[in-house]
Amino acid sequence: VSGYYIVKAPCCGAEYSKIAYGSINMMGWKRWSDGKEGGTLYDNDEAVCSCTCGRYFLTKSLERGELVRNRSWREGKSKPDNDQTRPDGLPYLYKHDAFNLIQNNSEMPGGEVEVHIRLLAWHALNDLDRKKEVDLATKLEMAFVAKIRRNLVNKTEPCMALSPDQVNELRGSNLEILIPLLKKFFPKNHLLIGDAQRALGDFQNAIDEYSKAVNESPKVVQHLINQAKAGNRKVIRIEPPEWFDDLVMPEPWVNTKAGNNAITLTSKDFWFKIFGMLNQVWALIEPIG
Repeated sequence: VSGYYIVKAPCCGAEYSKIAYGSINMMGWKRWSDGKEGGTLYDNDEAVCSCTCGRYFLTKSLERGELVRNRSWREGKSKPDNDQTRPDGLPYLYKHDAFNLIQNNSEMPGGEVEVHIRLLAWHALNDLDRKKEVDLATKLEMAFVAKIRRNLVNKTEPCMALSPDQVNELRGSNLEILIPLLKKFFPKNHLLIGDAQRALGDFQNAIDEYSKAVNESPKVVQHLINQAKAGNRKVIRIEPPEWFDDLVMPEPWVNTKAGNNAITLTSKDFWFKIFGMLNQVWALIEPIG
């Protein structure tokens, strides 16, 4: 965190602060078929805020102003400053808030704002079906980052107290309204629309929608189509793909007589894999035969 931006809400002009990142670590990044994605040390900012004036607004509509750098950042230190003049942070609407709005049948603002609220509620209702892969080390890392980025650690899943039938009923009623909104405001996001239809049990329309996703990996599209054909309505992790077999490293070919068995290098394509800062593996790959 290098500082913060001073931003203004589009509804009433209220000032808030928005975190400015000096660098972002996307370690452990996961993407799901319902549009949810995030990593161990960083999450995407939420799309909707609930302003102090009582109205909702999209974060993309914020008026961005001055960038205030942390003094410690300028001095090359990592400890954040204790800035007494900093405005309150953005009042993000999180998935547990969206879930409560849907559960209580609260009045919705309509339009694109409502799309994002209902998407967050869908994510909350799907959390029970996601595999829990957070180990102790990850929890410690998230706890550390949470000191810098407030509310990064997910709150307790709000639908834990509901029965499976109640979850399915609430999810279905939310998707009935969400799908037409997705088609209106995100008509080109065929993967997300298809997944909402699959979750609702509308498998044929889901397959038709998946088939239009030309900008997605064909393997991902085909897997989701197969899941729709099988009648699977649960959320699916896309990246890293949980349905692929574990990769097996091939046995290396060793030239045991390098002096008498020279290899002519014709390729000009070098391949490299970056594992971390200053940690790389290089290879020049030649065909055999």
